[in-house]
Amino acid sequence: MKEEIARLKGDSTERILDYEEYQSLKQHISLIPSENTYIESRIIDFTDTAEILINKGSDDGLKKGDVVTFGKIFIGTLSQVDRNSSLVRLPTNKSSTYEVVVVPSTMDLNKEFRIDSFVKSSGVVLGNLESMEIENMGINSNVSDGDTVLIRDERIGDILILGTLVGVSKNPASTHKNGFVSPIFDYSNILTVFVKKD
Repeated sequence: MKEEIARLKGDSTERILDYEEYQSLKQHISLIPSENTYIESRIIDFTDTAEILINKGSDDGLKKGDVVTFGKIFIGTLSQVDRNSSLVRLPTNKSSTYEVVVVPSTMDLNKEFRIDSFVKSSGVVLGNLESMEIENMGINSNVSDGDTVLIRDERIGDILILGTLVGVSKNPASTHKNGFVSPIFDYSNILTVFVKKD
């Protein structure tokens, strides 16, 4: 029954495409590498445990662990896959942990493919429902509020944008710096996402 409701909701929402959604789709298509294959999916629900339900599932070739993006922005990974729907675990979910790097906000990710020379620090991001905490940044690194945080985790494969660094700790007695990551947009307002197929 749940799968049938998900399928019906998905079918009905696919017929509605406003100008903003059209622009979003155009933006994604212009940013993705042409050699990758993506499944376009509509979001049909947003849970209070930082997950979103999409209208595509195993019948569309999706499987647990697949990476969900919007252009070069990381949305999450598939945590559960049914025939006609899937759950996407967002980075704010308590079970989410990712290895990340911090780069200057001025770096143009559309032009730069080798980011190592731009990395200010590496770190680990932990989901916490209301926020994403970033830990273990180098105490001597020159990271600052406004820097860009990128996912660089072997489980994800690609280097993707997670958000913007905010609230960097200033404690000189600490052995590392901490802070928070502000996402690029409010996950609850997303209409469409793209699931990368291997």
